[in-house]
Amino acid sequence: METTHDQEQQQASALADSIPTTPCGRMAQHYATRGWAVLPLHGLTGTAESLMCTCVAGAACTTPGAHMLDGFELQDATSDSETIAEWFADYPSANVGIVTGGPRDLAVIRYDRARLPAAARAVLDDLLSGAPGIAQFPDSSSAEAYVAMPATSPATAYEIYPGLSVATAGALIVAPPSRIGASEMDWVAEPPPDLPTVLWSCDELRERVRSGQAVRPVVRRLSDVAAEPMGWLWPLYIPLRAITLLDGDPGRGKSTLLADLTARVTRGDYAPSSDDAMPTGAVLMLSGEDDFASVVRPRLEAARADLAKVFALTEVMSLSDSARQRISLADHVEAIEDACREHGIRLVIVDPVMDFLGGGVDSRSDHAVRNALAPLAAMARELDLAVVLVRHLVKRQSGGALNHGSGSIAFGGLARSALRVQLTDDGPELVSVKSPGLRPPSLRFDIIDSVGASGCPIGNVEWKGASTPSTAPDDSAAARAEAFLRRHLEAGQVSATELQKEAKAQDIGWRKVEEAKSAIGVTSRRHGKTWVWSLPAQGRKDAAPLEQDGLAVFEDGDSEEGCQP
Repeated sequence: METTHDQEQQQASALADSIPTTPCGRMAQHYATRGWAVLPLHGLTGTAESLMCTCVAGAACTTPGAHMLDGFELQDATSDSETIAEWFADYPSANVGIVTGGPRDLAVIRYDRARLPAAARAVLDDLLSGAPGIAQFPDSSSAEAYVAMPATSPATAYEIYPGLSVATAGALIVAPPSRIGASEMDWVAEPPPDLPTVLWSCDELRERVRSGQAVRPVVRRLSDVAAEPMGWLWPLYIPLRAITLLDGDPGRGKSTLLADLTARVTRGDYAPSSDDAMPTGAVLMLSGEDDFASVVRPRLEAARADLAKVFALTEVMSLSDSARQRISLADHVEAIEDACREHGIRLVIVDPVMDFLGGGVDSRSDHAVRNALAPLAAMARELDLAVVLVRHLVKRQSGGALNHGSGSIAFGGLARSALRVQLTDDGPELVSVKSPGLRPPSLRFDIIDSVGASGCPIGNVEWKGASTPSTAPDDSAAARAEAFLRRHLEAGQVSATELQKEAKAQDIGWRKVEEAKSAIGVTSRRHGKTWVWSLPAQGRKDAAPLEQDGLAVFEDGDSEEGCQP
């Protein structure tokens, strides 16, 4: 049947009506010719300054212009030209979306090159070598590559690495020229007629990226970790496979105490005040304050150490030019580990730790201290040995007992155990400040005169047993004030003015000092224009009565105008 001119005009008009006039509508028809299934998405409305989604949420929408129109579902996606024309005629402001998968195995690789490490970028470059289509928003650092990928992976966006993901069959992709913000998505590179095919599955792709990384997470289920009992060099005081801190003021006997422990380890002798023998082995000593010939050896001789099992380490030597340099915990843990393996070390002593941190390590920085000592802690775990780090106490003490040692609080955080040598009315005492198990009793000891095998006079430790009552250092303000007075008055009388200055320097309130004065029976008297304080005779080292010198002795509570003694 021959068509009339009017019929031809009607057919041409119908064909024109089926071609969408909006950019998204026209591009949707183009995608359909490639066999890609499309859907209309909510668009944006409003002015450039106040754009909002066309959905009912409007300005409150969290994904403006990036979700399906109301009433549509993923399975409604189609490549039928007439259906697409109707949709975009009904919704002229709609964005266009593509559903991945289909007969062409469409997949989209999302990536942000700026966020990717070198290994992931190398994998990405391999993926993009086939010249896929690249879509991108002009103001975004992210882009999307259109490729063909067999549907062997999850039907959603699959994160390969932060900044790199793959959307395989069944994912909804916002496609050019959709508008989500102030600009439209555009093709940086038009998709070729035949998209390049990626033969890797998402799991394979992920493994390629992971295997190329410089580091990978190493995780274990705790159900696969065998429980182990705590190992001890000295039960309850010094654990194996860990760092122990030993804090105390200079001259209180820390190094002499460690010489005694060294001797016991080399002999396999019983631990102090214990029925348990210490593990037999060698000891590695890093000593920065005491000379090995004139102090350390005589001290070890007096303690009856097996000197053939004690090794001194102060330097490392370059293998290339034999140059020597001072040992550093931050730089030479591998050398320390080599020495421990070679000589069967069970105890490493660093006395004092500040001398061996390394010149570039800020001992007040938590980060720097942790970085410097973490390898040492790892070495202790690996070699099943104990490490003891010696610290001096600081003058200005505040906070808990772990904060009273010099340097960062990270020292206490890294240590599994922390001990402290302090002076009491009964003499020096070893106190547990931090313990990985039950807190052990405090132990009293004396430093007695002794003579080493070489004839050198030297001090030696004599253990006196547990203190009564056994407590850790009391960190309360009252206890600190009492300890402050005992420490400063044990050698004799001190002026109230000097005590006030020292208390202020150590951040101890003067009112607490006055309360401690009454509690422990400190007496005050006027000596010329100065007030002096003294412990009772039984609390002073000289144990001699105060001379009166014709001066009145004032009991607690009296004070001089302008000074609170």
